[in-house]
Amino acid sequence: MTFDQRGVGGSTCAGDYRVEDYVADIDAVRAHLGVDQLHLLGHSWGGLLAQLYLAQHPGRVASLCLLNSAAGVGRQWTQTEREVLTHNRRRAGPRGFAALGVWAAATWLPGPAGAHAGRRVFARVWRNYFPQSETPPAADPSWLRGVDRVAARRTAKSIKALPASSLDGLGSDRLPVLSLYGDGDIYGPSVEHVTTRFPTGQHIVLPGCGHLPWLQAPQDFQHSITQFYDVAIQREARVSLGPAGEAARSPRSVITASASSTTGRLSAHTSPRAVAECGTRAPPQ
Repeated sequence: MTFDQRGVGGSTCAGDYRVEDYVADIDAVRAHLGVDQLHLLGHSWGGLLAQLYLAQHPGRVASLCLLNSAAGVGRQWTQTEREVLTHNRRRAGPRGFAALGVWAAATWLPGPAGAHAGRRVFARVWRNYFPQSETPPAADPSWLRGVDRVAARRTAKSIKALPASSLDGLGSDRLPVLSLYGDGDIYGPSVEHVTTRFPTGQHIVLPGCGHLPWLQAPQDFQHSITQFYDVAIQREARVSLGPAGEAARSPRSVITASASSTTGRLSAHTSPRAVAECGTRAPPQ
């Protein structure tokens, strides 16, 4: 099952773009599925959202998989933004980065002109997700149509307003955690906040990979994800079985919070192994 995040793609937004609204959206999906716990997977901004959900609903998360995750909120998000800016400047080159700045300024224009500028920005950012040595495929037109510059702007404002300490104390020996990045990712030293936050987690850096591991290192990506969920599900089976060998809890589902507030889509899978086989829309930064 998939759904677009609030205000993007096929979803509307009757309220605002507060972090607590996004967290409530995930829990509404969980309740709709009728499951007790989630194997939660998030990519980029979706990885940060997954951590925020864990902070609010620790008992609802059976495992946490963070793919190329943004590091944190408040000043940590500001650090991440600076790293992404540096990455885009390096990848785009002087002329490309200047053009990106012009289009970014144009996103403040009202109506179709601003919306068009937003799509131009993210088409350029998409190319920057790939290592310098690769020729990136064209961005999916349906992905670009889902871009919403207002959603992106208001979401970032809400993230910055939270104290960085909002995610303190998340690590647990009992929670399986995987964080995965590419060695050519859009993020830099800020990823250390994630590894420090989850000291007993598994932390992987894929060589020759940028921000989209399922496209740029598909075999290593699938191996890492499959291995993680094999272990997580084996652990879950030991915990969930009662004395008579019958399930003691409600079923779990995998929820992938895979994209940003600009083109966000969440996917739910009843089989954790399916995560290693499905494509997800990349969250532009």
